[in-house]
Amino acid sequence: MPSGTCYPGGMQQLRTHIVPTRKPSREEVVVLGGGLGGLTVAAFLVRAGCRVLLFERGSALGGCCATRTVDGVRFDVGANYFGRHLLNVFRALGRRGPFEAISIKARGVIRQHGITHPFGGHSLPEFFSTGMGAPGMISLLGRLYGQLCFDVYRKEASSEAVMDRVAGDPLLAAFFHMEALLLGSQAERMPSYLFNVIFGSGYGFDRPFYPAGGAEAIVACMAEVVRQHGGEVRTGQGVDALELDGGVIRGVQVDGVRIEARRVISTLGTRATAALLPEGAAPGLAEAAASIPRGLRFGTLLLALEPGPAAEPELHTVVCAGADLASAMRMLFEGRMPPLVPFVLTRPGRATDPASNGLLPAVVRFPLPQGAEDDAELLEGAAREVMDAAEGEAPGLSDHVRWWRLYSPRAFREAFGFEACYSPELETRDVPKPGHQTEIGGLYLAGAAAGARGVHTGAAAESARGCARMILKEART
Repeated sequence: MPSGTCYPGGMQQLRTHIVPTRKPSREEVVVLGGGLGGLTVAAFLVRAGCRVLLFERGSALGGCCATRTVDGVRFDVGANYFGRHLLNVFRALGRRGPFEAISIKARGVIRQHGITHPFGGHSLPEFFSTGMGAPGMISLLGRLYGQLCFDVYRKEASSEAVMDRVAGDPLLAAFFHMEALLLGSQAERMPSYLFNVIFGSGYGFDRPFYPAGGAEAIVACMAEVVRQHGGEVRTGQGVDALELDGGVIRGVQVDGVRIEARRVISTLGTRATAALLPEGAAPGLAEAAASIPRGLRFGTLLLALEPGPAAEPELHTVVCAGADLASAMRMLFEGRMPPLVPFVLTRPGRATDPASNGLLPAVVRFPLPQGAEDDAELLEGAAREVMDAAEGEAPGLSDHVRWWRLYSPRAFREAFGFEACYSPELETRDVPKPGHQTEIGGLYLAGAAAGARGVHTGAAAESARGCARMILKEART
């Protein structure tokens, strides 16, 4: 791999300040966070006639749904893989075909066996590659049908138990366990419903897409809906505190200025929201914030690739892991590096805008042991191992690398403004997600950390839509 350095900054960021056109409204709502969840809830509310003001502390909209430019090359440093149901959200907002949705392919690889991911009917023939014969396939189909249609294994304690029962084969079970890697979780801790999510039945991930031009195309479209309907978005400005009166929201503090609001919707997550409240004001929310575990943090490699087969692949995403992925994830949570480091390689190729010098982006993510995320020697060793393994799945990849940048979780947060973590608030079988309403009157939670199942972009948008629906219903009664 060519030489490179840790590179903490240098992005050209999407800077957005939307000047509103005011019109009569039923509600005054403040939204915290300008990621996909915050923009989506704001879009549905302003479209219904509500007066909405959104604050984003960072200088750019998008949050984890972000495209950033590093040394002239545009990278999707957060979400880069979307389910088709997200397009339904745009249709509900009156936006049909707001951007080109390019169908993509992803593949999970374990011990040289590859299966299309997420799984579904399209991947069943590939199960034969694991050595499964016709009788085993018939039995597997019966178990899959029972779980996906009737949730027959609902009494199992965890997704790992469900996956093992359905798979009936250790190698196939390891493919199912890949969802834990993509959450930064452990299969044994995941809620059992997530089995259905990995088969794409919840959010359309069985037909994934990538927006032409990168993830920011989704953000720009949602921001445009807010603008057209008179909403206001302020970037580079965050809320410092929430103001209460008698256990009810009365407003927010921003740079020492009080802004009145009848309702506040936070998409910042349970911990960050609880930290904005006066001490003791919401003991239930504070207790929930203290009990929510955090998923694994990831090391990140940004690769600038010269055009060629390795830079413009048929496969958009490759997920690679050892045969015993469940044990590897347990080791990572115990603070130890497994013998084989699992990783996710994403190469959008020419679906994104190439740099002026023709270079194309690729992003490699790999989990780091809990408690050792900032160990520079461990980070660099893992990156070398991952790149060697990636070469096996993408022959010629290293030859196409013009330059690379390696980020620790801390450097990533400083550079891009959010955690290098798929699940900053990890949903487990013991710690379910909070709902939209809180014990504080007028304070709501939305986004991937509240309401909807999963922690991906589909969940963020669906949660935001559900929260907006709840508020509008309350306003009518």
